[in-house]
Amino acid sequence: MSIKWMRAELKRIAEKIGTEDEETVLVMLTVVDCRVDAVEEEMDYPKTVGHSFNYPVLGVQTVMHFPLCTMNSSDAANLAEAFILHVRAIESLRRPAPVGVMDMRPFPSPGAWIFPPLADGKNIKEHVAEQYQLIIEARHEHP
Repeated sequence: MSIKWMRAELKRIAEKIGTEDEETVLVMLTVVDCRVDAVEEEMDYPKTVGHSFNYPVLGVQTVMHFPLCTMNSSDAANLAEAFILHVRAIESLRRPAPVGVMDMRPFPSPGAWIFPPLADGKNIKEHVAEQYQLIIEARHEHP
C-alpha cells in the first residue's frame, strides 16, 4: 500500500464520515506526538522535521509545513484545523468541502508555506487569517 493510495483512501473515508455526522475537517497521520523539546533533545530529529498538509487556497493546492522545532503536534493540528475552517468560511468550496490530511515529513516540500507558531496572546483566528492573506500575496509576488 503506497502513501499516496492511503492518503486518497483516508480522504474518501473522511468525506463519507463527514457527510452523515459531524463534518470532518482534518485527519492527522503521525508517527509520534512530538513536543518541541523532544525534537531537540530526545529524538535527534533534524530541525526541518514537521507536519505537512495540502489544502486548496483559491483553488490552488497549497502545501503547508508546521516545523516541530517551533511548535508541538497538538499546536500544528490546531493551526491546521483553524486554517481549514477559515478557508471554508471565506471561499466557495465544492460540497463536501475538502478534508485536510496532515502527515509527518523530514523536511518541507519544495515551495511549502512554512507556518509560524501562534504567538503568545494572539488569537488563532487572526493568525490563520493573516497567514491565508500572506499565502495569497506571496503567490502574486512569485507566480
